[in-house]
Amino acid sequence: MSNSAVLAAEVVTKDYRVGAGTLPVLRGVSLDVRPGEVLAVVGRSGVGKSTLLHILGILDAPTSGRVLYKGEDLAAASPSRRAEVRNREFGFVFQFYHLLPEFTALENVLMPALVGAGPLAWLSRRRAARDRAGDLLRQVGLEGRARHRPSQLSGGEQQRVAIARALMNEPAILFCDEPTGNLDSATAKEIMALLFELNAGRRQTCVLVTHDETVARECHRVARMVDGRVAEVVAGRLRTG
Repeated sequence: MSNSAVLAAEVVTKDYRVGAGTLPVLRGVSLDVRPGEVLAVVGRSGVGKSTLLHILGILDAPTSGRVLYKGEDLAAASPSRRAEVRNREFGFVFQFYHLLPEFTALENVLMPALVGAGPLAWLSRRRAARDRAGDLLRQVGLEGRARHRPSQLSGGEQQRVAIARALMNEPAILFCDEPTGNLDSATAKEIMALLFELNAGRRQTCVLVTHDETVARECHRVARMVDGRVAEVVAGRLRTG
């Protein structure tokens, strides 16, 4: 792990059992994530992009190798420690929004603040949490939609709610897995513009998985994957402000 990295995969492999055999998906991936950057991971379907993101975000464990976050090997940490980092330090945005249909946009954004909070702790910070959730909805342009349920929102609006939810606990790193894959091209551009705006305004570190080379080139760096390996890491167009 380089001194400039906040998160790194070191010689990570991932195999899945298929019948009596194994299917290798990641084949010794090493990749650094630098503070304040938008790092794109790009490649064809099936090369291991989402698997790598899930392992970096400790949603899944590697078969071998290390995942270092601020120098700590999370792959070797206890389940409770991994859950703590995942819930408090990381935020996630997926292609499918995973909003709870029975709750309003504001209530969906509030969900991460409820994780791990007992009743007394929640009561003591409920007002501050609701204020923060409302502020996040304003930041993503949905101040007038706080009381709407997901079924009353467009796909782009639902993804904005998902981004606000991912930011609720002020994550050090935001992981985005094909966040525009379920959107039309115009809405996709709006969502990417929002992510770049968040990066510029708060230096939000982001790992972005995409199959879209055009989107990838707009990031700080681009890691291209081929056959379960990182074939190259090149500079994108985005520059640190």
